[in-house]
Amino acid sequence: MGSFEKNPAEFKERFEEKQEEVRERIEHAKQIVNEVEISDDLLELTADTCIKLGVRTHRAEIVIDRTAKTIAAFDGRKEVTFEDIKEAMELALPHRMRRKPFEPPQLDTEKLDEMISDTKKEHKDEKQEHKHQQRKEHEHEQEHTPSNPKTEDTNNRDTEKEKEPQKEFVFDIGDPIDTGVVRQKQKRDRRYRRKISGRRIPTLSLRNNGKYARYGIPKGEINDVALDATIRAAAPYQKERRGDSDLSPYRACGVVGRSPTAVVIKTQDIREKIRVGKVSTATIFVVDASGSMGANRRMESAKGAVLSLLLDSYQQRDKVGMVAFRGNQADVLLPLCSSVDLAYKSLKELPTGGRTPLAAGLERGLNLLMIEKKKDEGVIPVLVLISDGRANVSRGTTDIRMELLALAEQARAKGIQVIVIDTEVVKNSFIQLQLGYCREIARYSGGRYYPIADLTPQAVHDIVIRERERSVLNDLQAVWG
Repeated sequence: MGSFEKNPAEFKERFEEKQEEVRERIEHAKQIVNEVEISDDLLELTADTCIKLGVRTHRAEIVIDRTAKTIAAFDGRKEVTFEDIKEAMELALPHRMRRKPFEPPQLDTEKLDEMISDTKKEHKDEKQEHKHQQRKEHEHEQEHTPSNPKTEDTNNRDTEKEKEPQKEFVFDIGDPIDTGVVRQKQKRDRRYRRKISGRRIPTLSLRNNGKYARYGIPKGEINDVALDATIRAAAPYQKERRGDSDLSPYRACGVVGRSPTAVVIKTQDIREKIRVGKVSTATIFVVDASGSMGANRRMESAKGAVLSLLLDSYQQRDKVGMVAFRGNQADVLLPLCSSVDLAYKSLKELPTGGRTPLAAGLERGLNLLMIEKKKDEGVIPVLVLISDGRANVSRGTTDIRMELLALAEQARAKGIQVIVIDTEVVKNSFIQLQLGYCREIARYSGGRYYPIADLTPQAVHDIVIRERERSVLNDLQAVWG
């Protein structure tokens, strides 16, 4: 880096020749890559090795095949070699060997070499056995060859097909498949289509998609008419509206004074669809990383709770973020995302100690959720505060309590669900004195308050899931009655 800063032109000139050489190799590789071929033996070797390593999908085999062809083309060759396959495996397999989202990508190269060697030996033995079997069959056919020379070829071919040894494999039972995927493909022709990805929590759909659950009387602009309910509402008045006892639409057509339509519908008959769709959730953990959270393994439990929800969001495509406050400020430890690797690294390195700027943490968390709410109106915003509530750092004002309550009221006004998990009260303690503001924050924000002394990851996970579902059910009951 120092030589580049001193003389960038000289540095560039020094590597110009090598850069040009690499550029030419890349251009040549792009021209011949589609002509590169790979033998059936190498393809079979790739597939068998992936099976033995426990790779669960065929994507790895496809990637290895394409990578090996690219390596061969870069070297100026039009045929893939065993070395190309091995190099491609070392690039394509490490992250596919993980069984859990938080495991680091790794591949035991010695184990890979051993498996490749065993697979090659098995293929070689199978070929030799196959050739030996064919030789025996040929000798047997020679002994029993019919005298008619015209049928000799036909008989040889038929006998070879009938007696060719068949390979037999016994595979373990695989993981259960998600039958919901199959059912969704069978429902392509249905009217509703789920366009909002996320956790499977039912909620009122703001768009004209989702499952048609009920109907209602329109309260504003009509954009999703419930035709069945509308016809039922208009049906009792057809005789009166036609002005004739004959309700036949065929006789009514074309006759003066009678409606040419099958059903006469007026504005008061129109009903609107109420749909239930699927929405994503956005959960921000506002975690107290001050010195008091180091007691009773509270910070360890808080980290475990976030990781539990991150694993859940990884499976359901929801978003989880984390704000940690300590000292004199609050930091966004993890923006709203679904990257479990980034989350694990950030949480693992989170220190604990210092003062408690609770207001700064709440403000950061609310801002992140409001930004996400602007991006997606259908998202369910949830703020989970894990703290003992003993704030001792303000944002500039002298009254810390008023500062916290103002932020709590702001969360209520913005429609953000607040869950407060109070770590202040110690279980089985003789003195149950509370000095923190957690209970008041929950009350002013319209959220839920949970005093938890021994904070376990599963307890936090269950609380958040239950509160999400309760929030949605309250919305449904308010509309449906």
